[in-house]
Amino acid sequence: MITLFVLLVMAASVLGNQDFEEVCPFEACWPKNTSIYTDKPAPKIKLLVWRHASDLEVTKVTPNLEHLYVFNCSSDFKIDVLPPMTKLNMINITNCPISELEQHVFENVINLEKLALAGNFIEKLSNETFHKLSNVKYLYLQHNLIKDLPEDIFLMNSKLQVLSLRGNPLKILTLDFPIWTFLTIIKLDVSDCKELTDLRLSIRVSDLYLRNSGVERLAITGSVSEIHHENSKVTFAWINGTYFHRSFVQVLCDMPSLDYLVLWNCTKSSDYSYFEMDENGKKCNFPNLQSLHLMGNKLNYIPRRLPLFGPNLTTLDISHNKLEYDSLELLFDLDTPKEEEGNFPNIRFLAMGHNLLKKLPRMCPLFGPNLTILDLSHNLLESVSMESFDKAQNLESLYLHGNRLTSFDYLYVCDGLKNLKWVVLQNNLFNATFYGNMSKFLDDNKQRLIEMNKRILI
Repeated sequence: MITLFVLLVMAASVLGNQDFEEVCPFEACWPKNTSIYTDKPAPKIKLLVWRHASDLEVTKVTPNLEHLYVFNCSSDFKIDVLPPMTKLNMINITNCPISELEQHVFENVINLEKLALAGNFIEKLSNETFHKLSNVKYLYLQHNLIKDLPEDIFLMNSKLQVLSLRGNPLKILTLDFPIWTFLTIIKLDVSDCKELTDLRLSIRVSDLYLRNSGVERLAITGSVSEIHHENSKVTFAWINGTYFHRSFVQVLCDMPSLDYLVLWNCTKSSDYSYFEMDENGKKCNFPNLQSLHLMGNKLNYIPRRLPLFGPNLTTLDISHNKLEYDSLELLFDLDTPKEEEGNFPNIRFLAMGHNLLKKLPRMCPLFGPNLTILDLSHNLLESVSMESFDKAQNLESLYLHGNRLTSFDYLYVCDGLKNLKWVVLQNNLFNATFYGNMSKFLDDNKQRLIEMNKRILI
């Protein structure tokens, strides 16, 4: 009796199996059930849409498949290493209970160009999960549960154009330049990554999406064309050695939370000025910017009404550029009466070293009433008019080393700049007698003269 029952079950099972090509006789296939099929190949099928699947075993009989869509998988769904499918161009797996992707799962689909794995509860990725996908261009990993990415996970994806990590619980994301070829330029989306506070990029980015993200610290080395940052929380931006396809102002326009900005050793497209405003007339606003560093950018001018010069700016570093006397003249605001205090009244620290200044304007708008530290070192200054410092009555430290000074009005320094405590004058062209008299006078008046490596003409 038992033997007869087993035989009946086996017969029913065999009779229930079908050739997949019988179920899907055309190039596009939408099977309505997840029955067990025979191993007979179905070479006609190029597009497969699979719902409520428990696995992807059926792909073993679709060698010419080009597009695979898998939606709303069963609760026991599992994904193993996919079989060889050299024509497979696109995979889209959505809303399936995948928590981990092993390193070999995609190793047989080497010609894949688009991989979409959105909304699948993925928590863990192997370091080599995508290494065999050297042709992939579009990689969508949004709305999963990814908290961190292995260091070299994209090492072999040199053709990547779009990477979406939107809506993942990432906390820190670092993408280093060695993982990309020089020609790789991608769109990177980390929008809605609420827990992501620190983003560090050494890659070439065409569009960076930070909308509604938690990013507070942003560091970029590489290139960037556009930053989409609506409702972002970026307060600190360090952009070093970056190539801008648009002007600084256009790329960073309207980041209301930004209070510290470094643009260091950056270059730009020849089509745009460093400071060109938005061509559509959009107003840029940096109301909270307190610290601005523009060093090493080969700047030869800075426009007076630059939006980066907000009302709360206290630190300005424009050192290691090509600024001359005329460059400072462009900073004058001719609408401001002379009797009013400086045009930049809140600046406390000003670095202008390593430029091409031969003289200072008689009334420099950068030297305001709150200025405490001023660095004019390593310019070409032959003389310094103390009248330039009339508004800078709170100056405490003055750095003039590495210039071409032969004289210095130290009597005015004592009488006019009563808060000055430090003066650095080494490596100028003072004669020994003058320098000795100046040093003694400043010392007697308790104003310290720094003398490291001084250069004095005998």
